[in-house]
Amino acid sequence: EQQKLYLDQIVKSSQIKTEFMATMSHELRTPLNAIIGFTDLLLEGVYGDLNVEQIEFMDDIKSSAEHQFDMIQRILDISKIESGQVSLNIQRFSLNSTIEQIRSNLKPLYSNKEIKFKVKGLDEEVFIAADPIRFKEILINLISNAIKFTIDGKITLLFKEDYYNWIFRVRDTGIGIANKDFSLIFKEFNRVESTYVQSTPGTGLGLSLTKRLIELHGGEITFFSVLGVGTTFTFNLPKKLANKVK
Repeated sequence: EQQKLYLDQIVKSSQIKTEFMATMSHELRTPLNAIIGFTDLLLEGVYGDLNVEQIEFMDDIKSSAEHQFDMIQRILDISKIESGQVSLNIQRFSLNSTIEQIRSNLKPLYSNKEIKFKVKGLDEEVFIAADPIRFKEILINLISNAIKFTIDGKITLLFKEDYYNWIFRVRDTGIGIANKDFSLIFKEFNRVESTYVQSTPGTGLGLSLTKRLIELHGGEITFFSVLGVGTTFTFNLPKKLANKVK
């Protein structure tokens, strides 16, 4: 009886936390949307032409607002996953076309760097089962993270499968991670110590959310890294997800 009461209190506490996060995120996102919208109007010259310095200021304001908006959304997602309020919409879809969409979406992030982005293991059409929106979020988080910490070199997305799993590997030739920072990688609001990393905007939430989304699918994620050489993230999605296709 006491154990049941304790569990009920945990569930209630989790629900209160999620409701609070949802309310706060709404209250914060509304003014941020207004800031982003008004800066867009100013940048489009609706209220008159801006000089170069003013354009730079507006770009900085918009970038900061978008960064905060993204952070709020990720905090809310993590909170919802923790409280069991996120359900997956499992569908069967083409992996090839999904990855091409992701490549197109991320191209602006690496086109101005000396980075080559390659995809391996998809010589033929492959269909997988997962939540397509969350799957794209997982890969975008991992690949954009690789782009962020790779100055030049290669980023490779490798796909393979065995009897039980679809397996994905995102490998980069970036700055790598020191052994002492391995325990921080999937923790919220923790960022590894590095001069380059500290100068790079980020919330420390992307990889934590990615891990939770993979686990929500029944998969696992691991990583291997050598400082100054690069990092590889590997995750799997179980093929039994196909049984949940709606």
